[in-house]
Amino acid sequence: MSILELIGILVALENPVVQERLAAMRVMTAVLDIFFKYEWHNFLHNLVKNLFEVIITGGSRAIKEAIFIDGKILTRIIDAHRANDE
Repeated sequence: MSILELIGILVALENPVVQERLAAMRVMTAVLDIFFKYEWHNFLHNLVKNLFEVIITGGSRAIKEAIFIDGKILTRIIDAHRANDE
């Protein structure tokens, strides 16, 4: 969990170089992998929710693309919803 807190702090700094490095290293894809793997971990989900709020309301274009394009967040949400319905 500490690594997610660190990522959140780095993103909140809104330093373009740091955010582009996080995007290039595919950190957001790994965060999404963890998020969907541990579907019942509320503390983890709150950390990720807060991280994504910071990214969506601010954040660089590169890190937003890392979530929406590289991380395929919309597809993952739809797939998780379908799996939950079944």
